[in-house]
Amino acid sequence: EMKNTVKGVIFRRTIRASYASLDLIHRDKNEINSAVDVHTVALIQFHHQENTPSLRSYIRRLCKLGSEVELTGCMVEDRFHVQLHMGEKSINYADGLSDRGGNAGGELSIEAEICTVSSGIRLIQTQKLDMISCQRAREQYYPSFDKVNKNKIKSDMHEHSKQSLSKRKKKKAEGQTGHGGGIGKRMQGEFVADFLIRLVASHMNKSLGDCEVSSKNVHDNQEPLASNIFASRTVQNIQHVKVDDELRGKVISYLNGGSGIMDVAGGNGHVSLAMALRGVKSTVIDPRETVGKLPGRDRKILKRALKGRSTDSKHNKVINPLPPPTEFATLRAWFSKRPDGIDEEFREGVIRSQVSSTTDGSDGKISSPSIPICTMCSSDGLLPSCSAIIALHPDEATGDIVDLAVKHRIPFVVVPCCVFSRLFPMRFKPVRQAIGTLARNETRGVVSTYEDLIEYLLDKDESIKITKMDFDGANLALWSLFDR
Repeated sequence: EMKNTVKGVIFRRTIRASYASLDLIHRDKNEINSAVDVHTVALIQFHHQENTPSLRSYIRRLCKLGSEVELTGCMVEDRFHVQLHMGEKSINYADGLSDRGGNAGGELSIEAEICTVSSGIRLIQTQKLDMISCQRAREQYYPSFDKVNKNKIKSDMHEHSKQSLSKRKKKKAEGQTGHGGGIGKRMQGEFVADFLIRLVASHMNKSLGDCEVSSKNVHDNQEPLASNIFASRTVQNIQHVKVDDELRGKVISYLNGGSGIMDVAGGNGHVSLAMALRGVKSTVIDPRETVGKLPGRDRKILKRALKGRSTDSKHNKVINPLPPPTEFATLRAWFSKRPDGIDEEFREGVIRSQVSSTTDGSDGKISSPSIPICTMCSSDGLLPSCSAIIALHPDEATGDIVDLAVKHRIPFVVVPCCVFSRLFPMRFKPVRQAIGTLARNETRGVVSTYEDLIEYLLDKDESIKITKMDFDGANLALWSLFDR
């Protein structure tokens, strides 16, 4: 059939075993001065069975949400069909050499195999639309709410399947979710709180150096990698350090100094709950309306602990645990800065139509000035006097937390989770120049995987270490005490 071209912006992408589908919005080129967007579904089929994983990776790298692309193919019924074919492999040298001979000047040459792809996809511009515009387009063409019956619509990505994932499969993959959804947030918060206490106790007791520095990869079922930076930064056995009552009292006294612990992006406050039950004062910092609002069963646990601190009605005697539990504070604010391209309705509880919009003459972006930003100079005065920063799965705030902690040498423990490669396209993977070291002035690709994110954060300071926590999912804790 005759080949045609379609140019549009990707607002929805689905990648499966043998095909991928792209939803594009574009203006009808046959209609002059048309202001109506046209929706086109493009079906990309993989025709080389052996290299199907490489083709899927190619689509993931090239076709990002919000990118403008040009597709070449043919219209079959109501879908635009594009074919991909994998070509021969070639060697690409980072220093510009065209063959294996002559590594000029003795400099390091980084080589990588690249599979050439013969396709009808051409990338025109990245980030043509932001994520909010993509979500609006998706809601327009794939609504999630029935306005007539006022019910949520269960979205089905595949019309041929009544259920995309069976209950049995969901249960099997439960512990593999990014946020470690097997044991619950409260227990994860307890793991992180105990880890911080043992970490500070080990440092006070001068036994931190006795903890084992692992030569193994932090990921399960992998062989030791001598050139992996994880190996030289991984510290084990901290979670098994014994802390007696006297040492625990010193640790709690130190952590309660100044403004106490900053629980950044703490959400409902499960980490602060664990800290409060251990007698450590903390402040939950989060831009959402539900900041620090624990579920009912967790609020009861804290209330019972606080009541038990004063008297025991059964035995009519004063209870004085070591240390006594305390309450935690909350601050609805962004940490360090407000990221661009975030989902305002989810993060701030803001519906854009209800916001009294303010625009600056340059880009005309709508902003919500009601939510403050917590910085070293903000009026709340929390960060300059805090004893440590702790963050369990802080999402977009991960990089800002590590940057601020490193800059001002504030002890921190961060458990990263999501990568947000489209939200942070300027995060680049550091290039390993020699065993166990990284070249800071060279880059190789955008940070796009969880391992890339961990390596990117480790490269921010040589004192940052890594320890695996005892729960599933995203469980790698990055920390540093900066010898304080």
